[in-house]
Amino acid sequence: MVASGIPARINAMLTRSAKDTIPPRLDTHAPAICVLASGSKGNATYLSDGHTRILVDSGLSGIQIERRLAIRGISPVDLDAIVVSHEHSDHIQSVGVLARRFNLPVYISSDTAAASGKKLGRLQKVVHFCCGNSFKINSLRIHPFSISLDAADPAGFTFQVNGKKVGIATDLGIATNLVKSNLSDCAVLIIEANHDLDMLINGPYPWPLKQRVKGRSGHLSNQDTGHRDRDAHR
Repeated sequence: MVASGIPARINAMLTRSAKDTIPPRLDTHAPAICVLASGSKGNATYLSDGHTRILVDSGLSGIQIERRLAIRGISPVDLDAIVVSHEHSDHIQSVGVLARRFNLPVYISSDTAAASGKKLGRLQKVVHFCCGNSFKINSLRIHPFSISLDAADPAGFTFQVNGKKVGIATDLGIATNLVKSNLSDCAVLIIEANHDLDMLINGPYPWPLKQRVKGRSGHLSNQDTGHRDRDAHR
């Protein structure tokens, strides 16, 4: 996980060292970004502009998400919505559970909802968005855009948080011109670096999996992510 352009006080929310076993609690009435989980075992990010509080994806169990929110001093009762990027299980495992438990609307594209099948369960409040068309959740303006990934309608997002642009785009296959355009001028940017190319090629994974990971619909390598980050700051 790479977070670019981040002030020290926000960066502390995104990273933990071995010595920092108790992460800082967040002020739920102030702008905040907190990566609760990242990786193949589950993905979830908490984001707030101080008035509206959302989860972007919820790929751990409901209990784990609640526990990680609680460590940060956040009650799921205070959440306003869950926004879904795509239908892979490590991004939607507890979306339905939390939505039903806390009566939360789920913002998701219609194709992603269809591809999710029964994994979401019965949802009481669903709002469909279309990539390329901005929408609002209370005070928070969100712009979804298409990304390259082996999913039905995968999305990255930018958010307007108190006049600052925040970008979240994990599970990128490649950084297309559309992605670069949408993520330009972000004050805070969260993207995922998935692998070292040499370790992938020479590692134990079967060749079809290696091809998938490094393909256009797979995941960015550490090197590609570094190049994207340098381009963004030129």
